[in-house]
Amino acid sequence: MYIFKEVKFAPRGLLSSNFSRIYGLGYSKSFHLLEKLGFSRLAWMQSLNLYRFNSLIFFLKKFYMTENILKRSVYLNIQKKINLNNYAGFRHISNLPIRGQRTHTNAKTSRSRKILKVKV
Repeated sequence: MYIFKEVKFAPRGLLSSNFSRIYGLGYSKSFHLLEKLGFSRLAWMQSLNLYRFNSLIFFLKKFYMTENILKRSVYLNIQKKINLNNYAGFRHISNLPIRGQRTHTNAKTSRSRKILKVKV
């Protein structure tokens, strides 16, 4: 069984579907990763030996932001907007949509009744 950080790969699955379970990789990025290293899109985990798996992981760490690094960068970007006191930061604080979605009639995405974290 192969493991990358906290993600365990299914021993009888496609490489692309296993790599798409990593936070920050979807199907298209996993296909791109496999194509760069010369794997087929329909390659199975069973056909992978330890050396080829390590080469995939090395390429993944070198060229893609994944897991905790990506989560931290997203968190820091949100905190930067909040600290700058701009419009997007205010929308993040008040749990409202940031990119202009309608909130008047679309109550599912608009208003969750949570306490505002307003700085004074």
